[in-house]
Amino acid sequence: RAKGSLFDGGGNVPLLVRGPAVTAPGTVATELVAAVDLFPTLLAMCGAGSYPPPSLAATALPIDGQSVLPALAGQPGYGRPFVYCEITGTPIGGGYTLRTPTHRLIRYTMALPEHQEFYNLVADPNATTNLLQSPLSPTAATAFNASMAQLEAIRSDGWAEVFGTGCGGSAGVPFLRTQERARIGHTHHTAVESVPTVNTGVLTLVGMSRTVSGAAALPLDLSPFGMPGCRALVSHDIVLLHGFDHVSPPLPIPNLPSLYGTEFYVQAVVGELGANPLGLIWSRGLRCIIGM
Repeated sequence: RAKGSLFDGGGNVPLLVRGPAVTAPGTVATELVAAVDLFPTLLAMCGAGSYPPPSLAATALPIDGQSVLPALAGQPGYGRPFVYCEITGTPIGGGYTLRTPTHRLIRYTMALPEHQEFYNLVADPNATTNLLQSPLSPTAATAFNASMAQLEAIRSDGWAEVFGTGCGGSAGVPFLRTQERARIGHTHHTAVESVPTVNTGVLTLVGMSRTVSGAAALPLDLSPFGMPGCRALVSHDIVLLHGFDHVSPPLPIPNLPSLYGTEFYVQAVVGELGANPLGLIWSRGLRCIIGM
């Protein structure tokens, strides 16, 4: 929690090692290492064997790290698959991030609206293009899903991710975000950005499916209904009318532990006269995962 940034400049810094254990001096290893790896590495340097020893088995906490001693001998393949870190109280808001050898997933939790960003650090080392602003390519989607799975193994607080495509008006495609994580026993809000100055209203559709709505398969092409390029992405189980601040009214999530991990889906609809024959534009969808 001592990083100054959730970007690579804050969480990806060099580790320099000098000493008798370095049997391949001058070696540069590209594997990822975290601070929690230092303890098991020191144990390996001391020849401590497996940890914990029998005398500590009843009280020792699990080790999150892994020894990187072989890397000091110039052997490849001893890095970890990801590095996780979190920060609080920075000017751009706190949150947490997971970095793999090729990508970084960032979640802002202390700057509303809460949201996440995803970067390809091989093609975009300065993290200038948030891949989640547009539909993911198949390769990026694979990397994103892997990062999501790794985070869900670390944290149980739920999250939301965008999917599908939207259709825009004079202010572009409406951008739908969560105001907080969906959690058991709490209320959930969404916020809509890129709303035309002159609009006839903002609402969100909340559904339990993104594959079918009534008798219609999703996504549903809305071009025949006077909205060319638009698609309905979620079932219409609940309709929430937004206020003047474009934030939805509270959606209560029951205090039922069995709901942990349940998904629901949200899509925003914005009225803009003249945007298309029906005067409605649609955001991309949000897949919300309920946490504890």
